[in-house]
Amino acid sequence: MGGERGFTLVEAVVAMTIFSFVAVLVAALYLHGYRSYSRESDRIEVQENLRFAASVMASRIRQAKNIRVYRADGTESTEGTGIRIEFNNSAAGFRFDAGHGEIEEKYDGAWQPLASNIKSLVFNYDESRQVVTISIVGETGESGPVSLSTTVHLRVSQDSR
Repeated sequence: MGGERGFTLVEAVVAMTIFSFVAVLVAALYLHGYRSYSRESDRIEVQENLRFAASVMASRIRQAKNIRVYRADGTESTEGTGIRIEFNNSAAGFRFDAGHGEIEEKYDGAWQPLASNIKSLVFNYDESRQVVTISIVGETGESGPVSLSTTVHLRVSQDSR
């Protein structure tokens, strides 16, 4: 019966140390991959949100008449840069609601949410060139800031203000 032999304490400790090191390494790789997936998922969500909002705003603004841009304090911007734009004799428009982090659309006289997870929205209207530039920044979770800018060339000649 003398041929049976087990592990010594030193061998068991070395094996456990190696196993623990490998387990920690695998867990770290998994967590890194999960964080990357989560960050990219948040980023894609924000990008889709920004693209949708920009598309809707561009299509409506493209046909607009009597465009007016307003600053954050609610006064009309003489230089054409602001966070709210109204058109068609103030029947329609878009604005940034900083309190809720949303872009809102004016529809039938009431403001309705259009897009969320928005950090900033700026309209720049160049009346002489008949061009509106829309700049949006959005962010959610770990996405980091995502920005999108689009230029809209108006199809309809503008009536006098």
